[in-house]
Amino acid sequence: MLFHLREKYLHVGTLTDIGNIFKDRIKSDIKREPISKNDVENVGAFKSLMLQAVLKYFSTIKGVETNLKDKLWFTKSFSRQGNIGIHKSIYLSFYFDKNSKFAYIALTPSIHLSSNNEISKEQRQSISKNHLEKLYNNKYDEILQSWRNILFSQQRIKFESPASSGTGFNFLISANTAFGEIDVFDPNFRKYSPQNYDQRQTQFKGVQFLEPQLVFKNVATDVDFKDYHPMRGLVNNRPYDVNLNGVIHSNEVNLSAICPSKYSENFYRFLSELQLQHKTENINPDYLIDYPGFASVFNISLNIPNYDNDERWQDVNFIADSKLENHENAIRLARLITSKIEQISSSQCRSTVVVFIPKEWQPFESYLYEGESFDLHDYIKAFSASKGISTQLIREETLIDKLKCQIYWWLSLSFYVKSLRTPWILNNQEKNTAYAGIGYSVSKIRDKSEIVIGCSHIYDSNGQGLKYRLSKIDNYFLDKQNNPYLSYKDAFQFGVSIRELFYQSLDKLPERVVIHKRTKFTEDEINGIKSSLNKAGIKKVDLIEINYDYDARFVAMNVYQRQLQVDRFPISRGTCIITNKYTALLWSHGIVPSVRQPNYRFYLGGRSIPAPIKITKHYGDSNISTISTEILGLTKMNWNSLDLYSKLPSTIDSSNQIARIGKLLSRFEGKTYDYRLFI
Repeated sequence: MLFHLREKYLHVGTLTDIGNIFKDRIKSDIKREPISKNDVENVGAFKSLMLQAVLKYFSTIKGVETNLKDKLWFTKSFSRQGNIGIHKSIYLSFYFDKNSKFAYIALTPSIHLSSNNEISKEQRQSISKNHLEKLYNNKYDEILQSWRNILFSQQRIKFESPASSGTGFNFLISANTAFGEIDVFDPNFRKYSPQNYDQRQTQFKGVQFLEPQLVFKNVATDVDFKDYHPMRGLVNNRPYDVNLNGVIHSNEVNLSAICPSKYSENFYRFLSELQLQHKTENINPDYLIDYPGFASVFNISLNIPNYDNDERWQDVNFIADSKLENHENAIRLARLITSKIEQISSSQCRSTVVVFIPKEWQPFESYLYEGESFDLHDYIKAFSASKGISTQLIREETLIDKLKCQIYWWLSLSFYVKSLRTPWILNNQEKNTAYAGIGYSVSKIRDKSEIVIGCSHIYDSNGQGLKYRLSKIDNYFLDKQNNPYLSYKDAFQFGVSIRELFYQSLDKLPERVVIHKRTKFTEDEINGIKSSLNKAGIKKVDLIEINYDYDARFVAMNVYQRQLQVDRFPISRGTCIITNKYTALLWSHGIVPSVRQPNYRFYLGGRSIPAPIKITKHYGDSNISTISTEILGLTKMNWNSLDLYSKLPSTIDSSNQIARIGKLLSRFEGKTYDYRLFI
């Protein structure tokens, strides 16, 4: 293997092999180059080479095969589906801890499919889902242990790569398992220590933060009331901004509707049931609570237009023209809907426009034609946002969905929020801090240059002041994954935009600014943003990269009768391992207390075991622990859902989606939008 590193060409092999391959083309002496752990971690070629060597060694075990890339599987299948053989399998990867002198091998259970015929993507997804989706914590561990017993016939493995080559390229792998010790911040938590536990196995230490609290208004007084559960907080109290009804806001939430006439009666009946009570029917009882009706939840009435004689209910009877192609009919449909939205917007009454999407429109909801892409949802959202109108699209299948209670909870929140109201805020002690998130959309039409649109969500310390500004970026570069990075000039201008948005939203500049994004911050981005904010007197700036770390999955353990054992449930949400002063692993997804009984546990989605998000501080003086708790809090501020939390903080959770819609608004560059117009 030959590759370029540090202005040198490196080749892995014996001196004899290198001499035979390159012969007279070598103009300098061949030198041995030491390979450090840092090289393996940060140089993709090294990492791939090392992993390939490990896989090749393990594939010498009888009955084990490999793709020499990232996977091992048993030769013999354990099940079949038609002509497809299903094999037990694991993915192998490396996990690096900067505090350790060595790397870890991370194992992830999987399956491998084999067939003499081509296996479709849909078949792969369906079979994988059936076998892996409900792989709970203890079952996950059982698979890991079975593979560990097969791969490690002894406590330590030592081998040379290539085998018996004399390269001195030696590997030493231990069968030891790394453990992490977690301190729980809950004062009611009782700590147990396992008997005969070897402390040398503890390679990681961390904490478990308490579930962040949301703030509502008390029913009887104007006193703030806190609850971590958004539904329970609304039912037992009132929305945070309830006192603004009749003062800033109207005394009702208004809806308008666009619907084909043949569906109007059913759709009206469906919307009217927002006013009624709906029981959970024992579905998700550890999280979901009974829906008591819109007025009971939000302390305000919901005004739904009548489909017979109200100008706020618009018929849209679209018939596809058989002489036109699908992409042409799609544009006709989109323009018909937006013309109805414009008609509704001429009314003096502010309302959220609800658009019914029947199944028969499915062929016209999206297309890719001659390099041009189209999405009906994005088209409607972009048009409406440009007019300052909030919208909600509801598909025909939603009307017959059996999850009635959940659907009406989610829709009721959507209509309340899209009337530009605030159901709750985040309980945050950092009163002079503001948060922003950067998202991008990159597009390429035919041979035209990529167009990159940046967006930012703006939040004060309580999660209020949600704004979005569209910016077209001229000077950027793309990495191998097509991720864009700003030039110094664009980064400086982005900082100016941030300052303006903060001031418009909060009427003052914050003392501290935290910016989140999904990719690293380059030197130009750091210097540009820092200089721009410093110039305005904002000296405290934290630039944070947030990404999933799928190689850092941990199996949850507990102590029973002083013995360490594998838990049935995965790791608790809020668990945080501080790896150094710049990085942390945060489980934003995991176990939380049940709403019906605090001693019961709830796992959102209930699928497999969660991967943490990796938090990397590229610039700033704030403690990584403080940054982690702030991110955990912002996972509860997604007003587009009544889930207990999102896996990513609201600063970036939907920023890429909004940027995608935003590129349709490029002619409105520099305009500021309320975030709620896009959800």
